Amino acid sequence: IRRSCCLFMTLFLLGTQSSFSKTNFKNNSYPIVTSDDVEIKDDSARLNVNNLINKEMWNTLFPYRFGAKDTGGGVWVLDPKDDFYTYASFIEAINRMSTITATFERRCGTNAYRVTRTDEITGVSKVIRADADFDAPRNIDKEIVSEVVDYGSFLGEGDLETRKREITAFFANISHETTGGWATAPGGRFSWGLHFREEPTTSLYASPDPNYPPTPGKSYKGRGPMQLSYNYNYGPASEFIFGDKKILLDNPEKVIEDAALAF
Repeated sequence: IRRSCCLFMTLFLLGTQSSFSKTNFKNNSYPIVTSDDVEIKDDSARLNVNNLINKEMWNTLFPYRFGAKDTGGGVWVLDPKDDFYTYASFIEAINRMSTITATFERRCGTNAYRVTRTDEITGVSKVIRADADFDAPRNIDKEIVSEVVDYGSFLGEGDLETRKREITAFFANISHETTGGWATAPGGRFSWGLHFREEPTTSLYASPDPNYPPTPGKSYKGRGPMQLSYNYNYGPASEFIFGDKKILLDNPEKVIEDAALAF
């Protein structure tokens, strides 16, 4: 299914050569996005996204996303008040993460890591993961391999075709995770990406973990476009986004309260 979704979106996006008018960023804070008024915050990021996707294309790719309702006779209509996965939320997610970098360090010959999150606006760096063995006596003389991940480079590396393939792979992944389509579905089975906001289950998906212990009574079931699941994934996601693992460990439901956060 994922391969077929990827093929569908590749053909759609690679066949689109349009670029769209420049806009001005209106809000760089973290409010919950409630309209389609959010815009790319700087020229480089705007260029990265505007020649790949716009609101009209978004609506074409995800016509049956969460908020679409069966009005009878197999006719589905998107209810604006329940539209969760909006184009504006996708853009806001890019904006929020565009100032964050992460430095991954690993001791050669080991699985011992140290990960540092840096906010490029405030200049604040914080170690969000430091494995006990990273500076253990037996490892202290081992070389450190380092890699920096700049989230602001999303959709910004390579030529236009390469960037189209990157966004295609991303859309195919989230469509696969959230699809509600079936063989005879209106619009075809591959038009139902982003249909589900959370996994329909009562399971808690809570697993003992020394670094990311589950909060009692909280459910870490699949939520959002990537269907983020289990406490040991909610915790790291919270660290990268907020710099604090406890935010999503204590409040995993935030993922379905804020679509930009979900992305």
